[in-house]
Amino acid sequence: MTKIYGEADTQVLALDNVSFSVKKGEFVLVIGSSGSGKSTLLNMIGLLDHPTQGKVMIDGFDTSNLTDNEVSEFRNEKLGFVFQFANLLADLTVLENVLLPSQIQFDSSNILDKAKMILEQVGLGDQL
Repeated sequence: MTKIYGEADTQVLALDNVSFSVKKGEFVLVIGSSGSGKSTLLNMIGLLDHPTQGKVMIDGFDTSNLTDNEVSEFRNEKLGFVFQFANLLADLTVLENVLLPSQIQFDSSNILDKAKMILEQVGLGDQL
């Protein structure tokens, strides 16, 4: 996929024909110097922005033609984000913030254990 910002003579090439795949269960880090395209890449993968050329395939599904509502539903079902800065609801605990999307979408009977496991995996078990 390619991402170009700007118009005509003020264009900035942020991503140049990037292609990769991640298998289920793999853990991936995106690292690079400032301005190297990390945030742009993550915005494409997270469906927060659209590539200028190419497409984003997630779990074998082409996300190119999704409406805004479909993107929201897809993101809620298939994607998770850990932001550099805490984008949490201040009135909720860390665990409650992690549980919130699942409580909206799924039966809450077994999500508590999964949320605790995820917080442990990312080093936030002490926040429980």
